[in-house]
Amino acid sequence: MNSVVACPRTSAVLLAAVLEAICQQLNVLGRFARKHVAILAGALLVCPAVRAETGRAPARTGQHLSGRPLRGYQEWPSEPPKDCPFERSKPLCGSVFTGAPSDCRVSDTSYPSWAADGKPCNIGLAEIGVSAADADGPQVQGPGPTRYILLNVHSPTRQVLDEIRAAVPGPARSELRVGFSFIVSYLAREDQATIAYLKNGLDLARETAMPVFIWLDGEYWWQHRPDLWNWWDPEKPGYDPKNKQNVEWFSWNPDDALKISWLNWGRQIRMLPPPNLMNPRYRAACHEKMRLLVPIILDWWQALPVDQKHLLAGVKVGWESSIGVNNFYYPNGNASLDKPADADPQYGIKATEVPARGLVQLGYAAVKTAGIRTAGQITEADLAEVARRHMEDLARLAAELGVPRNRLYTHGAGWKEKELLYGAAVNKFSCPGWSFYRHAGDPSQDAGVQEALARSDAPHWGAVEWLYQGPRTVDAWRGALEKTLADPRCQLICIVNWSSIKEDAAAHEALRQVTEDRR
Repeated sequence: MNSVVACPRTSAVLLAAVLEAICQQLNVLGRFARKHVAILAGALLVCPAVRAETGRAPARTGQHLSGRPLRGYQEWPSEPPKDCPFERSKPLCGSVFTGAPSDCRVSDTSYPSWAADGKPCNIGLAEIGVSAADADGPQVQGPGPTRYILLNVHSPTRQVLDEIRAAVPGPARSELRVGFSFIVSYLAREDQATIAYLKNGLDLARETAMPVFIWLDGEYWWQHRPDLWNWWDPEKPGYDPKNKQNVEWFSWNPDDALKISWLNWGRQIRMLPPPNLMNPRYRAACHEKMRLLVPIILDWWQALPVDQKHLLAGVKVGWESSIGVNNFYYPNGNASLDKPADADPQYGIKATEVPARGLVQLGYAAVKTAGIRTAGQITEADLAEVARRHMEDLARLAAELGVPRNRLYTHGAGWKEKELLYGAAVNKFSCPGWSFYRHAGDPSQDAGVQEALARSDAPHWGAVEWLYQGPRTVDAWRGALEKTLADPRCQLICIVNWSSIKEDAAAHEALRQVTEDRR
């Protein structure tokens, strides 16, 4: 059992001394650098006062930095020898065992060793200092929310969130918190309405004390921007023949731009033509909206008190980013635009047949705009590279706007085992995330995800779209959740959707059990 120990930079030398003395009692060899703190076996340092800049009243001895009482913790007896060369610490008055597990995910280095009782423990080193992830300064992390199970909702309302809390209340103090997610499609409506929708979701998270995970989408729903996609109808808003450059094509010729596409997430529906993911005007539109919305999220987060910072589970960019899968195109599809939808073909894609997925090959516009290829046959690698650049660009901008890496996720996917598209979710700005359906029961069996994770240096990853497909029993659901969380780097599971399990008593009970086990 491990937990992070942290203190202000001015106390680093004293802290190093205290930790080295404790390690000597554990028969652990080693010396800590001055600018590091240690991650000890279940230890939490206790300070007699909260940092002045938090604005909180001084805490009495027996409280840690977040101000929570230390009931139920086991205090580490400290009787340093008289000949101890170090002065007794004033800012650090003792240490306790929290009993809370930690995977040392913030360590720079980890050293396995053994305690006096013969049980294994880890000693880790982590930099002291203020990071983008903790804008209020380093904080002690004892038992508290570090991982999330989130229920995606169509639209956040108090009624819906109360339904979730009633079905899966979760313990007040748990390593695993239950929250919600919602989707902000920033090209789908006017800015004023988008901002109001986002703020409503954030306000509800604060009111209900439920963590929130925000999906930022500019790929699927862009009906409010006909100035980008309407290249064919002069009688409707936004018409401009040059808009051919902003949508996908089914050949290298811009005259073969799409007017329509289809999506099937349970039933087939008509969609607008998919965007050319590499087009500068489209990218500028995404950037404009992210620059509008991300600061709102961050301002809300920064205004939260220290003990509520966990309410921001994360921000996600991309949404199963790909070409020709979720927005697909039938042969001679443009001709369907003037016909009734019930006359549309219904046979759909063959998802495992890359790169065309069994239908008309798409991606010519993006591949050509990106300079990857201008002629010949499109390859699987071409399309994966477009998706990678798309998500990396969005993640880079979010990071520049201030979203820390441990709160920022991409959303990749794969439909064929080990296809190249899995790797598109990995970049240096964010944590990778993927959809899990056929492998929701055990993500370790998803070879494409595992290969991508092996190349990722991100602190976490997320099952950012997840729904168990197996038997509807408590044991099966619990097993799927536990196997997904078995990888300590998996920071969150986002179940899609709350409506899918709202009446599923077995799923509710499994969620209650899993969160209760991580108290």
